[in-house]
Amino acid sequence: MRNPAWKALLLNELAKNIKEARDAAYVSLATIRPDGSPANRTVAFRGFVAQDHADETGWESDLLLFTCDKRTEKMKEIRHDPRVEVSWWMSSTGEQFRIRGRMHLIEQGNEDLLKDHIYRKEDTSVSSHASAATTSFLARLKHLSNVLGNDQFSWEAERLRHWHKISDDLRATFTWPHPGLPYDENGTFLKSLPIEQTEKDGWFKHGDKQKQTLLEEGYSNFILLALEVDSIDHIELYSMPCKRRVYHKHDDTWAEEALNP
Repeated sequence: MRNPAWKALLLNELAKNIKEARDAAYVSLATIRPDGSPANRTVAFRGFVAQDHADETGWESDLLLFTCDKRTEKMKEIRHDPRVEVSWWMSSTGEQFRIRGRMHLIEQGNEDLLKDHIYRKEDTSVSSHASAATTSFLARLKHLSNVLGNDQFSWEAERLRHWHKISDDLRATFTWPHPGLPYDENGTFLKSLPIEQTEKDGWFKHGDKQKQTLLEEGYSNFILLALEVDSIDHIELYSMPCKRRVYHKHDDTWAEEALNP
């Protein structure tokens, strides 16, 4: 299904909450370690794949998106077992979303993944005065269309969009020493890594060669996490009695059911 009911619900409730609390976009992501024990951490929801809350990209999907450093422990966990659960508490409206599914690692060369979840929006004009991130995305799609002779969605363009979109401070962390290893006092912990301009093919550019090298190094560690949703458990805790509804996917069809809280 192109736009399941839970997607509109999630976006509507997030929009209400983020006006009151900027941390409404942070969720808990649970994974399974190779030894079978649980692991959990807080991550930022980056939107739905191929969509932007401010710009029109011409594409849409039902895949939740997160970003990550490929050197972190959760990459080993997801490679071992892609089953995950997201717990999302929205304090302003008193709602909890528990989202189960399979996490997919989007790295260089993964162009064929999940294409059946990403759709071109019909009769839609893309943003003419878009952000640098969306400009990069559209430019890369155009470049790849010219080179490959097709007009399809590209994960490479999506990775570039989010590499442009994250803050300069966060971008710098992808050049830091390997996460989880003993602290090195002599290690380089860059505080900021800006992108000076976007090339016509959507690639990032910095006039300083050393900074350009760091940008490319960081980008090699930068991957996307795309969550293919299997079920959603939504509860409204500020209602009395509480209201609970679950959404389950069967093949390509979503079923919705009210449950006792």
